[in-house]
Amino acid sequence: MGKVALQQQSQELNSFFDQRQIPPAQVNPHRLYVAADGTKVHEKDGWHEAKIGCIYWEDEQFQAGKRYVASFENSQQFGWHLWMEACKCGLPGAEELIYLGDGAGWVRSEHERHFKRAVFIVDWYHACQHSPCCALSQQVYGTVARRFLARAQRQQSGG
Repeated sequence: MGKVALQQQSQELNSFFDQRQIPPAQVNPHRLYVAADGTKVHEKDGWHEAKIGCIYWEDEQFQAGKRYVASFENSQQFGWHLWMEACKCGLPGAEELIYLGDGAGWVRSEHERHFKRAVFIVDWYHACQHSPCCALSQQVYGTVARRFLARAQRQQSGG
């Protein structure tokens, strides 16, 4: 099943490059969220980075819709697949666009390339990891205090 989906994604992207026609939107949300991240996956020949993305929206009845994109391709190729799927999810007509990521260089590059009008938000987990308070507490008190402070920050913000 996965191979078929990947082949279909590649065909759609090649078709776009040939015809330069944006795929029609299948939904038209007011607000669209696009998230991108990478994770390490072990295969027979070692560790590889899989790039993953999620496109999320709610309709007028607040019913959630979401689509996923994943690949082992380079970030630029992955960014095109994420953009293509976001177009199908209403990217061109969405009034609000939010892009979530961990702040990695390739995540920011794809934001600039395909989702420039989106507000970029560093996801909560990574923001906590890199906040000055967390860094200071780790230096002073170690990892246990850092976890405690991160938990307190999440509770304070309602998360």
